[in-house]
Amino acid sequence: MIPLKYYLRTYGCTLNAADSDIMRGILNSEGHLEVKSEDAADVVILNSCQVKSATEQKILQKLSVLHQKRKRLILAGCLAINHRAVWKSAPNATILGTSSIAYLPAAFSNASAGGRGVFRSPLSKENLPRDHPTGPIARIPIADGCLSACTFCVTKLARGKLSSYTLKGVVREAEIAIEHGAKEIQLTGQDTGAYGRDIGTDIVTLLNEVCDLPGDFRVRLGMINPQHVIPIQNEFFDCFKSRKLYKFIHLPIQSGSDSVLRAMKRGYAVQQFRTVANEFRKRFLSGVLATDIIVGFPGETDEDFEQTLSAIKEFRFDVVNISKFTPRPGTAAKKMKQLPSEVVKRRSELTAELCHQISRENNSRLIGKTYTVLVTEQQKTLTGRNNDYRQVALPPGANAKMGDWAKVKITGASHSCLLGNPI
Repeated sequence: MIPLKYYLRTYGCTLNAADSDIMRGILNSEGHLEVKSEDAADVVILNSCQVKSATEQKILQKLSVLHQKRKRLILAGCLAINHRAVWKSAPNATILGTSSIAYLPAAFSNASAGGRGVFRSPLSKENLPRDHPTGPIARIPIADGCLSACTFCVTKLARGKLSSYTLKGVVREAEIAIEHGAKEIQLTGQDTGAYGRDIGTDIVTLLNEVCDLPGDFRVRLGMINPQHVIPIQNEFFDCFKSRKLYKFIHLPIQSGSDSVLRAMKRGYAVQQFRTVANEFRKRFLSGVLATDIIVGFPGETDEDFEQTLSAIKEFRFDVVNISKFTPRPGTAAKKMKQLPSEVVKRRSELTAELCHQISRENNSRLIGKTYTVLVTEQQKTLTGRNNDYRQVALPPGANAKMGDWAKVKITGASHSCLLGNPI
């Protein structure tokens, strides 16, 4: 086999990024070389996302440009379910499904030879080679797919039903990552609360086993839906007693209206969300409560929207991911009567304004406090996370490096992060 150069670009969520780590592992184990420029690559791989229409259009435009440059292409990720749109932009693209990464060697060979094709037969990703980045963050997928059937979600169509990785396998990957120097283990999946339902285990067992591993590291749990927390609530929150587990929960509410939640088929009501959120806040007074909100879902009335604003005021979320509803192909919500775009835009603006105000107030109360921060990223300056997973930005020239534990005093705050000086 002749070694080739490849360029891999990842769009979307942490789960996609974890899949890219597997793709790198496979290609590197076969002797291929990752390069930092698409122009320098023999094969370009786009690991795609199609949660939002704007992201999908950006990827399709990128495919068109690469096709015009006569690049050999692989389109992986969630957009792989829409091969017609992919081939309209890049007729020579090789398509690799989210559950078919084990077929990457064949897809890579096909693409490098200039052929096009579709590789979408499901095959387990467990035990595949994985690239373990040398930085402090390790992304570890715990499952593909989910148990839900939300009417707006195209990711369900791409990733399918729940398929959990074995408990032993996930714990072993965490162990290897720690041995490679990882300080933050990100356990990721479409819905981490569903983990293990198909293989006779659960998220509580997994969290306890990962947190019991030796080493000085932190664990960040990915998004978890309220209905999966309620049956195991006491045991679940007991896991957070471990100093290794960030006091952080990503609990999507999506809407403050029960009628909208029913139309979305979310599987819970606002009161169930309230039960979980209040228990988290009661147990962990300074913990970070993150959520997702979709504005402008079909049928959302002015009253429904006001109920969402009321929920934001009640729960005072620390982090909110706001999405303007856009209909996605193949979903039930696409067939529903859509709201005018100007209504959706205005509601999004009002929601963002309120959320930013609350986040800024939440963060401003922490000015003057001292935290130990794990330095994990280089953005404009070095940034890190305290034990509640609040982002702390260090000043330029701070005497710290990635993976360090830095003691800092909080000197300022914005809606998105704290500002801290090392002491």
